[in-house]
Amino acid sequence: MFEHVQLLLSFVYALALTHILASATELVLARDRVRFSGIHALWMVTAVFLLVSNWMALYAISRIQDWSVPQVALLFATAVAQYFTCSLVSPRVVHAHETDMAAFHERHRGVISISFASLSLMAIALNLTEAGPSPAPRWWITTALLLGTIALALTSGLAASAALRRVSGVAFFAVMVWIAVWFRV
Repeated sequence: MFEHVQLLLSFVYALALTHILASATELVLARDRVRFSGIHALWMVTAVFLLVSNWMALYAISRIQDWSVPQVALLFATAVAQYFTCSLVSPRVVHAHETDMAAFHERHRGVISISFASLSLMAIALNLTEAGPSPAPRWWITTALLLGTIALALTSGLAASAALRRVSGVAFFAVMVWIAVWFRV
């Protein structure tokens, strides 16, 4: 059963990665007409990082012997959330027009932040299903950090202060990298 689930999720992850890679390629090719935004580029990198981390985490579920419909549904819902996160953060380049990454980010930051927050929420739900009746202390720490990333993601999209949005975006990326490194070690 694991192979079927992994195959389906891998297709969804591959499509999600395609969105970001295609967008990045278009941005590079149209670089003379692109107004670059470092913070939006960081969100694109964060989406790729989370995609790769989530795809690698599929290996950890290979030890599950009996699959339930809710487990598969939650994994698929996470993959769908990952897909939307990657597609929402990928600006389209319209030929013969300037592409303003900063304006794109400003216009869509609310929905982008909600998609990243939903990924953190899904990670908590997935961790809860794997934790069992008495979670290890590491689970509680990871859950607390993920709750923090939800707050950071929402702050990055909804705060009135541009400086606060930038700081929370950088902090979101840093915490996600720390969780991935700490969890994998």
